[in-house]
Amino acid sequence: MKVTKIIYFKISSIFWILLIVIFISLHIPILLEHPLIWPDEAFIGDVASNILKFGNPNTEIWGEFMPGSSERLVAYPPFFLYLLAFWFKFLGINIINQRLLSLLISGAFIVIFYFFSKFFIKNEFPILSEVKSTLLAFLGSLLLILDPTFFRSSAISRPEILGLLFV
Repeated sequence: MKVTKIIYFKISSIFWILLIVIFISLHIPILLEHPLIWPDEAFIGDVASNILKFGNPNTEIWGEFMPGSSERLVAYPPFFLYLLAFWFKFLGINIINQRLLSLLISGAFIVIFYFFSKFFIKNEFPILSEVKSTLLAFLGSLLLILDPTFFRSSAISRPEILGLLFV
């Protein structure tokens, strides 16, 4: 019985590692192609940069279009902005590093989605073997990776992907 659980754990580990490899291999080649840089990414990056430089979440990018943005930006969840500033502190300020944070968060979501799927499938259909529930969780997670909306959202640096992770 204990050997069987170890085998299932190894199979499960191989599947979630395979999911991450597939996810990364699909994104890295097109990291800067689709889209090049969104306006939201520019001002989110600027806000994170200003947090590092001045200790305050502001931006001059919007000018008079968004009154008060030069003093304080409250349009997005501050946790993402401060997390991005922390990320920039260690990796440098550029669009690639900004998008890599989104890919990291998306990768974490895929792993969590995989394990929750496996757990829910096993609880809802206890008659299924461990291998079948693992395979179904893998296929569901693979479909998530291939979903065009998730695919694009995971490569663009916006706070929604962090919200998805927490929800």
